[in-house]
Amino acid sequence: AYRCQTWGKLQVFWSCDGVIREKDSRFFSPADGKNVVCSMEFDEAVSSIRLDPGERPCMVKIRRFCVNGNQIAPEMCTINGKNLGDGLLIFEHEDPNILYEEEEIRTLELEWLVMPLSDELTVVLGALAEKKDEQERLIQKQQEQAENVINLQVKNTGDIEVHIVKIETEVILAYRMK
Repeated sequence: AYRCQTWGKLQVFWSCDGVIREKDSRFFSPADGKNVVCSMEFDEAVSSIRLDPGERPCMVKIRRFCVNGNQIAPEMCTINGKNLGDGLLIFEHEDPNILYEEEEIRTLELEWLVMPLSDELTVVLGALAEKKDEQERLIQKQQEQAENVINLQVKNTGDIEVHIVKIETEVILAYRMK
């Protein structure tokens, strides 16, 4: 039942004090059965917006997400799912949400596609996302190791230069003493 009539609803929460309240929220339904389009202007500036794409595991394709006219990337948000890149998010659990915080939020424009996930697909996509995260951690570790090697080489080069200067100084002093 969640896949036809109620699936794809977007609940937008907003807050001036960082506390998310049901009374400060609004629902948006997909106009065409898939794509949710939302445009809001707030009477007073808010400091946080939480976007809830449903209450089941799902995948979200963000086509447009603007705050105060500025495009917002998923990396700028707190997401209780996984960012697969290119505006594609996967939520493997109940109560998926995206939290964006900024000092003075006045407008919100959003267009996204919400796709429900079966239990089987949730497991498969979750495993793929974990593999991607593992690869990113490995790349980060390799970058850190490379930086450490470079820093060690620079330090050793500096130590050699200091040693050469000391030897040159000793040679000069020894020559002067003769």
